[in-house]
Amino acid sequence: MNRSMQQLATSLLLAAALFTSGCKSDAGPSSAPTPTPEKRAALSPKEAVQSFRDVLRGEMVDTAIFLVDDLDYGSPAAEQTRGKIKALSHDVALGGYDFVGIDQKIEGNCAVVIVRESGLNRNGYNAIYLVHRSNRWSISPDVWSYDRFLGMDSAQLARFRELERWYQIRRGELRAATDPR
Repeated sequence: MNRSMQQLATSLLLAAALFTSGCKSDAGPSSAPTPTPEKRAALSPKEAVQSFRDVLRGEMVDTAIFLVDDLDYGSPAAEQTRGKIKALSHDVALGGYDFVGIDQKIEGNCAVVIVRESGLNRNGYNAIYLVHRSNRWSISPDVWSYDRFLGMDSAQLARFRELERWYQIRRGELRAATDPR
């Protein structure tokens, strides 16, 4: 087995162990444990986003991938998602960028979490979209958009569009409340 395959296998084994045991990694600065599947099923969308942030902070990219909605593994889109998550994890781990969930709205099996961003010239609000499948909330493969969820039907698309409208209104309210003018 070549070195890159060994590293991948080791990373996947570590991610699987973290994911199923609920133990935290000593390899990264994150102090929050990675939730077990049972605990993940009980998480709210906002808590799922917080868990995602915590594993990003610990640079546990493979674990972060488990928190993302179903991917067509091995596809170019899955590799693109992995690259985005790796870059995001790097920025969060270095402290140059951060986000925290501050509000959420759920419509059926679709949700949006408003996050307050800080760092990297991104001080404001953004939306992270989630879908509830397999008894858990999963992050959109695109993180900041709902467009890449696999198998989305017209009813889900309508719910996500409604959530996007709510986010736009709520973001305006949050900005107005924090704007000193």
